[in-house]
Amino acid sequence: LGRSRASAVHLAAADVSGVHACIRVAADGTARLENLSQFGTRINGVPVTGEQALADGQRLELGKVTVLRVALDAA
Repeated sequence: LGRSRASAVHLAAADVSGVHACIRVAADGTARLENLSQFGTRINGVPVTGEQALADGQRLELGKVTVLRVALDAA
C-alpha cells in the first residue's frame, strides 16, 4: 500500500508514504500488516509498530485521513 505508482494498491494522498505498509496473506488465509511509514499506520485507531494480524471488518488508517476497511476473502 502506498503513494508510489509501483504499489499494488496505489493511494494518491500526500500523507501516505511511497511505500506505506505491506499486507501479507499466508496460504491459510491469515493476513498481517507491516507498518513501513513514519506517517503512521493504525488499525482501529491503535498505532501499528512492526507487524500485526488483520481481521475482517478492521479499519486501516494510513497517514492522517486515508481509511480502508479489511475484507478477507474466504474463497
